[in-house]
Formats: sequence, C-alpha cells, structure tokens
Amino acid sequence: MTSQDYTSEFFLAYFSQGGRRLTLINPPAHIDLSIGAQLRAVLPRKIGTDTVVQDNLRVVEVRKRNSLGGTEVEPAVFLMHVLKIISGLGFDLVTAVPLGRRGPFGVRAGRELLVFKGSATG
Repeated sequence: MTSQDYTSEFFLAYFSQGGRRLTLINPPAHIDLSIGAQLRAVLPRKIGTDTVVQDNLRVVEVRKRNSLGGTEVEPAVFLMHVLKIISGLGFDLVTAVPLGRRGPFGVRAGRELLVFKGSATG
C-alpha cells in the first residue's frame, strides 16, 4: 500500500473513429486554453472546430480539406502533434485503454481512451 499522491493530475482524451476529432475530458485549464491555438499554429488553416461542448469537454477537429483545396491532415500526423503539444505542456501519456465496442463481424474497433498524467504543482 502506498500513500495518496496529491501532486499528480490526470485527464482523459479520445479520438473519433476516423482519427480527425479529438475530445478532451476534464483537461487542466492551461491545456484547455492553449491546445487549440497550438494546433492552429502547427497546422495552419487545417483546424475546423475548437469548441467547448460542456463544462468539461473540449472538441478539436481537423478539416477534411482546407478551403483552398489543400491536402488533408492524416490522422497519424494529427495524433503526433496532439501528443507533442500535450507533452510540451507537462503531461505524459501513461496508458491507452481499448474501448470494448465491436464492429461488423465482431471485429474490435480501434478506439482507445487515452490517460494523461502531469504534475499539479506545475
């Protein structure tokens, strides 16, 4: 048995099935306020949505194509930028929990719940 850790802070995130929409659940204030701006900086004119859905949910989505007919952002590139930004803001991806949904023919869908951990003391 260990003592309770009061210095750690956690939040959750998940990507849509296609990998183009990120939902953050209870993100810390500094992540909630800056992730959209930082994604727009590294992916100019590619972020279509950056909204707060409820008090504790932020949704950021990349456009399928930008308005000038440019190339799409691949889901893997979007994931890489999200992980890099969150890491730069002091949080690490500690685990990914597979969601138990089944697709057609019983094949598991590739969605995961991402758990991030950082220090509450800054």
